[in-house]
Amino acid sequence: MKNEENYTKIIQLHRAILHELGYEINQKSTILDFGCGAGEMVDQYRNAGFNAFGADIELERENEFLRLIRNDKNGYHIPFGDKTFDFIFSEQVFEHVQNYSQALSEIWRILKPNGCSLHCFPSKYKPIEPHIFVPFAGMFQRYPWLLFWAFLGIRNSYQKQLKFQDVAYRNFNYLRDKTHYLSKKDIQKYIADYSDSMVFAEKYFIKHSSGNSRYIYPLVKGFPFISSLYSSLHCRVVFFRKNSPRTP
Repeated sequence: MKNEENYTKIIQLHRAILHELGYEINQKSTILDFGCGAGEMVDQYRNAGFNAFGADIELERENEFLRLIRNDKNGYHIPFGDKTFDFIFSEQVFEHVQNYSQALSEIWRILKPNGCSLHCFPSKYKPIEPHIFVPFAGMFQRYPWLLFWAFLGIRNSYQKQLKFQDVAYRNFNYLRDKTHYLSKKDIQKYIADYSDSMVFAEKYFIKHSSGNSRYIYPLVKGFPFISSLYSSLHCRVVFFRKNSPRTP
């Protein structure tokens, strides 16, 4: 029940951010969870009456609503037709995307004209890397740094019984193979190839969050730089619209 409540709050957050940016979704909208994992958000969107689907490179289950992203000779391919979706979102996914150009090209292909996309993911400069819990590991990914923190006892829930050398080795490989943290400037550069309406929407995320972030919104209104700090040190919230027939 708690997870369902959390997913419902995420849907409400998505809709609130989109509303702030002049975009609405309804039960007629076709929606994709990009990087859907086990498909919980897809289920919750469908339970709320939306026409939702999911895609991921790894799936615990595959059905008519959840499809496997294929890796062929041309790169990754999202298995849906051109101009299918009104809204594409992801939650904690883009820090894992190894090839931004391929991912954005596919998102652009399957978005309808005037469709939009919203992506929330941790920043490169987040003080505690959210997967391995090592301080500033989004920036500092060298083995000696990871070994030092493993020696001090830093572990995630899958590493409790491992020797510190094994923890450091696993973390090094994970960061190298499974993450791709980009700076704000680099994110803008990649998305600019596909959309001229990109917005970093952290202030709306803060405003409508159901968590502790909402308590700093009065400060954001008075001191806009706080949302930039939030973006740099905590979470990126990226919105863009397919507002022109551009061909990358």
